[in-house]
Amino acid sequence: MVFCRGCGKEIHETAPACPACGAPQVGLKQPQPERSVGKLIGWGFVWTCVFWFVAIFTVGFFAGIADPGNAEAAGARLGASLSGPFFLVALLLSGLLVYLGKLPGTRK
Repeated sequence: MVFCRGCGKEIHETAPACPACGAPQVGLKQPQPERSVGKLIGWGFVWTCVFWFVAIFTVGFFAGIADPGNAEAAGARLGASLSGPFFLVALLLSGLLVYLGKLPGTRK
């Protein structure tokens, strides 16, 4: 428990304002939720799959635009040749962004 900066009454340390006088309690530390390792691994896997799918889809889409007569084969050929490198890039990108807490579900 801490004391209100406005009226001096005892209030809970996480209260954003005093319930008695309404004075804002600036400078009080709000509790931060803990980052679970299991959740971070799960979110890392989800974001890796999202980045990987978007990269493969985008390459296939533009391959189809570049060669409309042979779109399916061109997309399949590029997808097969680039899926490994795209997966590694997606894994590194999502791992870095999860570590930094920049993706939804991974905030610090």
